[in-house]
Amino acid sequence: MTVKTRTKPWSNIRKLSKLTDEQRAAIDHAVQQHPTVIHMRELRKAREVTQRALAAAMEVEQPEISRLEKRTDIYINTLRRYVEGMGGQLRVVVSFEDGTEFEFDQFRDIEPPKQAPKRPLPA
Repeated sequence: MTVKTRTKPWSNIRKLSKLTDEQRAAIDHAVQQHPTVIHMRELRKAREVTQRALAAAMEVEQPEISRLEKRTDIYINTLRRYVEGMGGQLRVVVSFEDGTEFEFDQFRDIEPPKQAPKRPLPA
């Protein structure tokens, strides 16, 4: 059974709104100031990057990307490599209730740890 819903274009809804242009502008500005909250896997998919391609960029195997996207605790350096593997840049920003924000700069120039050479699997 198909359920039909009636939707209205956002432009029509905005026309019915009783907000002034200044109020709309303030809301639009506030929305732009807040980053989109997204899960790592959703971010990768939104960037149209496959696990395999990201694994190649990070110089790891594809199953490691799958495990990484399921973790809830992750090293800053690993997250930085994940983001950079998709062409992004990781920024660590701290926000306080009074509105002040600080961006850490100590994570920008982290050198990735030297990886041990991969050992062949026993025959």
